Amino acid sequence: GTSSAKPKPIPLTNDNLNAYVHQTFGANMVMECGDKALHMLPYFAAFGVVDVVHAGLCHGNNLIQIPEFLVENLGKIIMKHRPQIIIGPPTWYLGLMKDKALHNADLSFLKMITYGGDSMARVDEQRMNSFMEAHNCKKAITKGHGMSETCGCASFATNAYNKPASVGIPMPNTIYAVVDPETKEMLCFEEGKEFIEGELVISAKSVTIGVLDGKEIVPKIEYENEAYILTKDIARMDRDGIMYFLDRSNRAFTLYDGFKVKPHIIETIIEQAPEVKYCAIIPCYEEKKMGNIVATKIVLNDSKELSKKQQVEIAQKLIEDCFVSNPDVSVRQIPTKIVFAKALPVTANGKIDYNTMIKEIVDEAYNKIL
Repeated sequence: GTSSAKPKPIPLTNDNLNAYVHQTFGANMVMECGDKALHMLPYFAAFGVVDVVHAGLCHGNNLIQIPEFLVENLGKIIMKHRPQIIIGPPTWYLGLMKDKALHNADLSFLKMITYGGDSMARVDEQRMNSFMEAHNCKKAITKGHGMSETCGCASFATNAYNKPASVGIPMPNTIYAVVDPETKEMLCFEEGKEFIEGELVISAKSVTIGVLDGKEIVPKIEYENEAYILTKDIARMDRDGIMYFLDRSNRAFTLYDGFKVKPHIIETIIEQAPEVKYCAIIPCYEEKKMGNIVATKIVLNDSKELSKKQQVEIAQKLIEDCFVSNPDVSVRQIPTKIVFAKALPVTANGKIDYNTMIKEIVDEAYNKIL
């Protein structure tokens, strides 16, 4: 597993891998015999070994593996190999819109562009789809939700279920449910309510047996005689079964005064500001208060260098517009520390690196606004 700094063992059986492949056929994924599938995903991770290699070979794909990969070369690699399928994390795709190798390129040979491992902002997904259409590719970018414990992909967004910012619906033979993050009680739709929100749990034949050397290393929970795995992912599910990823439950933290901070709520508020491209909320330990305060790293749409005065002005405007003038938020949600950056750090697997940001936020070398 690759979601934490220290890789964790996840036992997957032959039956798990084959159960996943049967789901891809049932989901009518557009992977045909002879298709070229471009990927740079490592074999040691479930996403790479199951979703790409095992499933790709079962579909008769010609797998194009790029072992030493630089994101800035992705456009050149695409035009060199002209694949029908590209699979990777969202960060790899965002640079394509500025890639000189794709300037005026005809991308009609692409028929499945899919991402996983992390979420993509709604605006980026819409920009990416517009970019592909402008380059003669009529296929919208697809995506899904899953974990190494589910052999990677467990939901898939395609056709009518491929809503912007969604992760689609459960794969065939997979059951998703929503539970209360604290009590783990299963939630149901209330009359008149169009969605439920909470932690996702998954039951499927592709889910790990969770036992290694006689020890349970991946705990499960039982609902109505079905074993489910807890994902720690907070999401919203509508009545059509379409899911929208919101946050990791383990990103929540408590302030020095006991207030529970849910980062995705504050990030959504800040990212609605026209000046902001991306935002990440992280805890920052404050010695004087002997506890955490709310810190944020913000990437602006305008990438030019900012003076200290300009940073202060923008920070004050964001606080006024997003919080002070917003009756729906608490004053304890206002970030105490704001850092402006050109980009959010990512891990080797293309996921947002929150651990690095937590370390960076206390570094005096960064511009801080109190």
